[in-house]
Amino acid sequence: MACVKTPSPYPSKPALVAEEFLKNSQTFAFDGMEETLQLTGVTSDQGWTFTFEFKCAHGGYGDRTGKPVIQAITPHTAVITVDNLEITSAIIDGKWNMIRQEEVATLEPDYRSIWTPYMSTALASVDDEGNQQRFSYTVSLCNEGSGRLYVNWIEPVLSAELSSTVVTEDLKVTVDQNIEAGACISVKGEFILNTEGMTKLEILDLEPFMTGMKLNGEIVLELPGLKQGGTDEEEETSSLPQYLPAPL
Repeated sequence: MACVKTPSPYPSKPALVAEEFLKNSQTFAFDGMEETLQLTGVTSDQGWTFTFEFKCAHGGYGDRTGKPVIQAITPHTAVITVDNLEITSAIIDGKWNMIRQEEVATLEPDYRSIWTPYMSTALASVDDEGNQQRFSYTVSLCNEGSGRLYVNWIEPVLSAELSSTVVTEDLKVTVDQNIEAGACISVKGEFILNTEGMTKLEILDLEPFMTGMKLNGEIVLELPGLKQGGTDEEEETSSLPQYLPAPL
């Protein structure tokens, strides 16, 4: 059995996890040509992302047993992300989700149909001295469009005042989910703040902690309670995030 060599200095274990996942995927297992499998790229962001190129003897994706297929050698590119030796994302040609074994829905046509009707937040001390605080949030993403939308990741947009206190380096939260038309999903995230020497009131003066939410790096969603021009004071207040700081 052929084995893909990992170019130095990238770690071999995550590469082997990604390679074995690809080989065992329904697309490759059906008619993948193992002698064509190559590791062509490696990046490190949230985990390790490996890019493989390979060919199949027929067109299409997944298990095509009993289905009409095009009998032509078909090149593919698979992008697989491994975090802590777990597969977190696996996409072929930007079209096929190997984890879910389904087509990846395109996001471009209905970017503006995703909105956030609800968000809850909490702030709690990480240590007894209150030198660090954990800001956690749960945000709902709803699809008002007519088609399924794929969300790869989200990332909170922080206020300028808060950014200088953030300890967490990577704020991205992997979602890797489709949102069906008319449906919602809930996503959780958190980050750590350096609040050494700050009083409780000084910490709260940094609000709003988040000014928006990046979606797939393409658009920034407005968050509940941050929209301008509201006239119903009671309704606007009820949608505001609830910050629950722990005693310092």
